[in-house]
Amino acid sequence: MDALILVPTGEWPFTLKMIVGAPLIGMASAYSLMVIVYWLFRNSTPSKMDKYFRKLQLLSAAAFSLSHGSNDALSMWKVFNFVPSGTRNGKVHEYSGTLPTSTNVDDVL
Repeated sequence: MDALILVPTGEWPFTLKMIVGAPLIGMASAYSLMVIVYWLFRNSTPSKMDKYFRKLQLLSAAAFSLSHGSNDALSMWKVFNFVPSGTRNGKVHEYSGTLPTSTNVDDVL
């Protein structure tokens, strides 16, 4: 209930400022980056830059896909670790964060 109190010392003023400020910061930094890229490649021909930026776009997409896939794999690993350690003797237990070291099923369960 304390989160709904609109006093100047609470978290709401900062949150509301950042709702407006974050997009403005993003637009300003994107514009700055655009100006820097235009300035760095000002003497290059469009066809030459098209070749470079196509390759860079493929590299960027590959890196993004790799990072996204690794996040999915880590999320699934948590699920697979919870399944064997999630229930013991009919009671639900918290995930301990470690894998069982024993190969004996009776020791694990």
